[in-house]
Amino acid sequence: MLSKSYNTAYLPVFLSLILIASLAGKAIGQEAFNPKGHYQLTTNVLGFEEPVQFDLEVTPIEHGYAANVTSDIAPDISRTVPVEVTGRELHYETATPNGTLSIAISVEQDNSVKGTWNLGLFLRGTLAGRKLAEESSDS
Repeated sequence: MLSKSYNTAYLPVFLSLILIASLAGKAIGQEAFNPKGHYQLTTNVLGFEEPVQFDLEVTPIEHGYAANVTSDIAPDISRTVPVEVTGRELHYETATPNGTLSIAISVEQDNSVKGTWNLGLFLRGTLAGRKLAEESSDS
C-alpha cells in the first residue's frame, strides 16, 4: 500500500495536466473570430409595422476595428466609429441627433447574431440577424 505522503506528492502535477488538457481542448475546438464583414440585423421598433433592418459594416483599422451602421429609417445615424471587439462580441456606440445609439451583438459559430440596441433614453430593442459570408477577392 502507498503511503499518504506519496499519494499527495503527485497531486499538483496531476491537477496541472488536467487543466492543460481542458484548455487545449477548448482552443482546438474554437476558430479565431474575425469580426470584419457585413452584418444584416433586424428589430421591431414601436410605431413601425414591419421589422426594421440595420446594416453593420465592420472594417479593420490600425489598432482594431471600426464599424458603420446604416438604416433606411434613420439615415442620419450613418458614421464610422471604432468598435469594441471582445471574443465574439461587438459593441458599437455613436452620438446621433436623438441621443446615443448603442448596439451590442454576439456572433455565434454559425454566424447567426443576437443582440440589443438603445437609442437615447427610451428607445431600445433586441436584434437578430446574420454575419454574411465575405465575397472572394480572387475574381
